[in-house]
Amino acid sequence: MGYGDPFHSSSQLHTVRNTPLRCHRRQFYCMTMRMNIDCDGCYRKIRRALLQIQDLESHLIEKKQSRVSVRGVFIPQEIAIRIRQKTNRRVEILEIKEMDVSHEISSSTTVAQRPPQVN
Repeated sequence: MGYGDPFHSSSQLHTVRNTPLRCHRRQFYCMTMRMNIDCDGCYRKIRRALLQIQDLESHLIEKKQSRVSVRGVFIPQEIAIRIRQKTNRRVEILEIKEMDVSHEISSSTTVAQRPPQVN
């Protein structure tokens, strides 16, 4: 952890292009963004960029509403910046929801471990 490490700073605010951002921990998030999706080529470009990002568990592209939703274990601002760099399109973060991973994992494993019912 050197001087250039973003977690090295004691401050919770970091700047990206002179815009203060809260430093989020790397955990499970659901993030909704607004992007300009004019045509099928734009849709494919955004989809291709999302598929290349391995931190994402799933994504949803709503072409008519010009919204892109992603889920996974990531830092929201970093994902928005990476999508911006890959697509060369403006990305506006509309909503960031922090999800409880331990609850989802425990509930899914209990369902998977139930023995089949015999009648």
